[in-house]
Amino acid sequence: GSETKYFDFVVCACPLGVLKESIQANENSKETLSFMPPLPFSKVDAISNVGFGLLDKVYLTFPTAFWRQEGLFKGVDQCLFGNVSGVNPHHYMFFDIGRCLGSGENAPPI
Repeated sequence: GSETKYFDFVVCACPLGVLKESIQANENSKETLSFMPPLPFSKVDAISNVGFGLLDKVYLTFPTAFWRQEGLFKGVDQCLFGNVSGVNPHHYMFFDIGRCLGSGENAPPI
């Protein structure tokens, strides 16, 4: 069925594909999610530009934390390092769980 509900604020937890379809759909289409009033440009732009992807997570343990050697990575954060994006300096490929569990020599090589 088709229902109309009215709210002052909404938290939308729809899949990205549904949101992308909703901003590309014809305003007269009843088959997709729609927002009234329409979403502001900043939200539409964000939905349009975010992409889909796959990211697998692997947890590894080593005898020593070789990646903690001074000078190995530029601008090393205590837990995040290894930015390979080149596009967004805040996207890191590696997370040093050991640094979050301990500090200095007490940080396990995880």
